[in-house]
Amino acid sequence: YKRQHWNSTARMVKLMSKDFDLGRSGELWVIIDMEHEIQAGELDESTDEYSVTLGASLAKMYLEEATVPVGLIAYGNKRFFIEAETGVGQFNRILDYLAMSKAEGSTPIETVLAAEEPLWDSRSALIVLTSSPRKDWVFALGELIGRGVKTSVILMDTQSFDGQYDTDSNFENLHSSGIPTYKIRRGDDLVAKLNQGIRNVRD
Repeated sequence: YKRQHWNSTARMVKLMSKDFDLGRSGELWVIIDMEHEIQAGELDESTDEYSVTLGASLAKMYLEEATVPVGLIAYGNKRFFIEAETGVGQFNRILDYLAMSKAEGSTPIETVLAAEEPLWDSRSALIVLTSSPRKDWVFALGELIGRGVKTSVILMDTQSFDGQYDTDSNFENLHSSGIPTYKIRRGDDLVAKLNQGIRNVRD
């Protein structure tokens, strides 16, 4: 646990619990995009570090407060996969995997979604954390929603991390598709920013 940079984990858990509603979902899958090409920033102030911090916070919240089975998928320097389960041991396994994962992957998030699609049905909920500017993965999520899979997205604004790609068009596409989406910029107070985004989506 001490190896992590979970700067916002502890204070995010309670505030976020009311905002990511799984409805009747039987399990939650946290999917972290670790493709190297799309990342931006350095060290703690990087898109992959923000994604890992948020992913760990969500896993902790659902495992400890909602007792929902949580699974992890991250294609970094290799495929990191943990089947959805409950319990304190599961959170520790997720932390260990995130500590080992590196944003050195070459697999686009749309390929990840296609490869792992058989895992999910109408009892599943996904939270996708990504910096990808491509459109293919947005279409892939739309197909999953059509099958009854509940989906939310945390999208990194890579340009705020001095990255070369622009994710704004994907943000708009996700909203127009009815997919709850929360944009994160470098330096954001993660709790305040997520709450602001949630109000905008609901209004």
